Amino acid sequence: MTADTGPTVDHTLGTPYGVYLLMEASTPQVEGDMARLFSVRLDNSVPRCLQFFYHMRAKTPTGMGSIKVIQYWNSDYNYELWEDHSTYGDQWVEAMVDLPNNVTQDDMFVIRIQAYVGSSAYADIAIDDINLMLGVCPYVPTAPPDCAYYCDPSNPSTSVCIPAASVCDFNIDCPVDGIDEINCEY
Repeated sequence: MTADTGPTVDHTLGTPYGVYLLMEASTPQVEGDMARLFSVRLDNSVPRCLQFFYHMRAKTPTGMGSIKVIQYWNSDYNYELWEDHSTYGDQWVEAMVDLPNNVTQDDMFVIRIQAYVGSSAYADIAIDDINLMLGVCPYVPTAPPDCAYYCDPSNPSTSVCIPAASVCDFNIDCPVDGIDEINCEY
């Protein structure tokens, strides 16, 4: 794994000794490359909820790739149900995606989780703790603010992550030098 990208710990244990699935964004990968994880064939008779935790961390927010959940019925019917292309710093984010039933006449469907490499080699995507439940999702998780700015962009692994709304808001959020309030052209 490239330094300053990807998770430092897994979600399950919260330690560096746990495991997760990772899509490495550095060479030999190039922008647009994709990793796919397929479910087993699922019965169409009841709605389901897909829960998982994902980690998207990039040195620069514009270089982040994306992650998608697609419900695959057959070659004619594929539904993109969810997508994220943000970067959240070094933290795991919960996703819950409703998987509707009876969208087509097919008896079975497959779920694909797809991750795409972005323009930066410093933008790994990881997933952990995948769970499939019967019924609709019990709640919609709240995603943390997108990491739009790092106080020390040369070292994002130890830098404070500042959401876009906190840059140039007249409050100093970067503890060392207040760089989040410099060059704001008030």
